[in-house]
Amino acid sequence: SVSESESESVSESVSALARELTTVDADCTQKDMASIEIGPLSERLGDEEIIELVNGLEELGAPRLPHASDDSLSELGEVDDGVLAAFLERLDAYDIACEIYLPMEFDGRVEVGDFRIGSAAALLGILEELKDEIEEEKDEDEEESEDEDEEEEDYENLAKGNLKLVWKLLYEGARSALDRHLPLLL
Repeated sequence: SVSESESESVSESVSALARELTTVDADCTQKDMASIEIGPLSERLGDEEIIELVNGLEELGAPRLPHASDDSLSELGEVDDGVLAAFLERLDAYDIACEIYLPMEFDGRVEVGDFRIGSAAALLGILEELKDEIEEEKDEDEEESEDEDEEEEDYENLAKGNLKLVWKLLYEGARSALDRHLPLLL
């Protein structure tokens, strides 16, 4: 019979192995992963940068930063850096690609240091538009897939699945950021 502590140890080992497996490419090389989190600005910005952000928001006519009752950091998930970069390129076409999304509504972006900072509410609107676009691409790909070889089709299906995963994480993250009054951090 297995003791409870042995069972927990095995469970932790399996979880660690699963995390490790999700960060390895098909050719067994380590992938760079990006975390999508909800948490306080202090996770990414120093005090001087936060002051610079507040001043930039005032210039845009944005409301004051909301105060969160719970400022604990929560990880929503991890995605491949390349897939996140590809998704941010799509968002760039709408001028909404940022590394930090604030839980409020305003137009425009503020740049502080290496970070572009935008509105989580604006992100939600653009994600709604992109959802339809991603679904249409999936439908078109299914029609075209009859002409492609199987390996190429598998790669494209994986890429589309990863883009949908990023969409889902960002959508859930933006909604949660607004609900918790905390920034969405990429």
